[in-house]
Amino acid sequence: MGAAFALLGSTSPHVRNENLSSPPGDPTRVRPRPHRIEIGRRFWIWVALGFLATLATGMIYAQYIIQAKGWTQGLPWELTLLRIIHRPLPSAIDLFVLFLPWLGTNITILPGIALASWYLNKHARRDLIVCLIVAAAGNYVVGFLLKFVYDRPRPHLWPGRGEYTGPSYPSGHAMMATSVLFVVAYLLRRERGWQWPYVAAIIFGLLTIYSRLYLGVHWPTDVFSGTVLGAIWLATLLRAMDAHNDELFEFRARRPGDRRFHARAEEQPRRVS
Repeated sequence: MGAAFALLGSTSPHVRNENLSSPPGDPTRVRPRPHRIEIGRRFWIWVALGFLATLATGMIYAQYIIQAKGWTQGLPWELTLLRIIHRPLPSAIDLFVLFLPWLGTNITILPGIALASWYLNKHARRDLIVCLIVAAAGNYVVGFLLKFVYDRPRPHLWPGRGEYTGPSYPSGHAMMATSVLFVVAYLLRRERGWQWPYVAAIIFGLLTIYSRLYLGVHWPTDVFSGTVLGAIWLATLLRAMDAHNDELFEFRARRPGDRRFHARAEEQPRRVS
């Protein structure tokens, strides 16, 4: 994961090259997309709003589970789903599922961010360092507060396996896979023009969610809440970073001279004298 962070240090030539716009005199020529993410007042306002919205949503959903009488014993459908998922797998696959959650813990995330920050600082990309640290720190703080305020016990149907610590609600692994990994995928898309990080993040996220249920360490509502909270945190971070639609949903190869990528979405094409 640290290697993926470090790749942000050198950007794709399609992004760095500011001479890919139309020839002089072309009335459709537009201003190039700013190379760096602006870390200013607008950025921090969106971060603050995202943090509060994510935390408030987690508190509301926790109260719903409590009111539904499923906080300690689980809701009926949760018990059924856990029994369905918790079926024996071939030993090799079982070992893989047992190991997978370790890739989404502070043991791997923090060293990865530290390595990336050191590398990006050498390339004077402090904007990317701030984005990575904010994404990971905000995700961790929201999860920490919800876990230790509500202190939900973990499932008791069978002994838990693999990596797990502290209370059950929400799933920190699901939050991380939905928010932090997709921020990394977005930055790689923005800086390098790569599409595959989105696919990798989706596959890793789905496997992580399955592993938390298969290993019996989370209620399904823990995983659901972690996914939703991670998505809220991700959405507000994308707004803070001024993400454009073609950096998120347009799964196609960039072409030199593709002016739509370089133009700010909110700006109308304007003549350049």
